[in-house]
Amino acid sequence: QHKDYYQRQIARAEQYMPMQKMWKWAESQFPARYDSYKIFLTAMDGGFHFTFRVANNGFQQTLMFVTAPNDLPDTRTEAEKEGSWSRTVFTEIDHNYVNPMTDTYRKQVEAAMPDWKKWNQTKPVNKGMYESTYLTFNEYMTWAVFSLYAYDNFSPEDFEKINKKEEDFMVNGRGFHRFREFNQFVLHCYKNRAPNQTVADLYPGIIEWLKKQP
Repeated sequence: QHKDYYQRQIARAEQYMPMQKMWKWAESQFPARYDSYKIFLTAMDGGFHFTFRVANNGFQQTLMFVTAPNDLPDTRTEAEKEGSWSRTVFTEIDHNYVNPMTDTYRKQVEAAMPDWKKWNQTKPVNKGMYESTYLTFNEYMTWAVFSLYAYDNFSPEDFEKINKKEEDFMVNGRGFHRFREFNQFVLHCYKNRAPNQTVADLYPGIIEWLKKQP
């Protein structure tokens, strides 16, 4: 009975969530590789997005459950709409790249960020979901990596709008109250990286920065 509604949701996702572009960018910046993405769009998840990875006989697949794209105000440009809807799925996509990289540096990250509560005052909606250094750092990092993707794929003017909305949401909406300074540092490192350096190569510098934070 509601097939037309769901077809519109799929068409909107294909327009504003450019999966191939995000997939290509992520694999240009991290060593993880996947043979397939499977995206489940639903209006019934309440904003609790989730991703996980499966493998069988060398075939690697990542699966993501995200909220279907809803209407946004007409005052937003097409680029801003793409930025908003892309962020929804990208911040699940890149867990499949960030988390394995964090695993490589897990001991160093946990030593550099010994008290996750200094970084994470999550709102009641997220209570109990990120209560460790590992989970807190990965959430900071996945959202910062979206900023880098946006920096590479939008005009400077659109990027500033997209990035500001992201920082405001993380700080005021989710309670990751130091995200703005973290995000700005990661962005600075990315802008000033050496030729051929990837996001994965920035981990040691980010960890050193964390060590110096009060």
